[in-house]
Amino acid sequence: MAIEQKQLGSVLSCKAFPTSRKNLYRRLFKSHATEAEKMRGARLSVVFISVLSLLVALLMTDIISAYQWALRISTATLVVPFLAAMFWRRATSKGCASAMLSAIVVTVFWAFWGTGTDPVIPGMLTCLIVLVIVSMMTRHSPLECPCAVYWEDFPTAKSRAEAIPAAEKTAAVV
Repeated sequence: MAIEQKQLGSVLSCKAFPTSRKNLYRRLFKSHATEAEKMRGARLSVVFISVLSLLVALLMTDIISAYQWALRISTATLVVPFLAAMFWRRATSKGCASAMLSAIVVTVFWAFWGTGTDPVIPGMLTCLIVLVIVSMMTRHSPLECPCAVYWEDFPTAKSRAEAIPAAEKTAAVV
């Protein structure tokens, strides 16, 4: 199991470098960052993910608890932003990102307070509250497509939907 966790840490570290440099740093912190600033952010993210992987490897003694924590954190951080993107047009990327970060913090630290309540519940409630407050206080960025996916569709989906019947007609002729 220790070997698997080490390999997972290596995979996360390798994946963190290009992703954090191109997407996270540019979108969340500084859109007009120089290459040196992007590189510094990428290096810091590799250190952060490596330390996080080390802590997980030291604290998790069995695969069941590691799996339970993975499910807790993913549920608390992903369900509410996903539903907001599907059904609420006003949800912004800043609202979703800040809600996800706050849900991680609450979910992890709630377990140490020993209240007897599963950490997912306060994590999801925090995620919902922060998402609504931050989304109401911020506007959509020009890069976002402000639509509720369930009720409306992305503009690219409409162009793909129009292209599908033409492709089916071509396939039927052949």
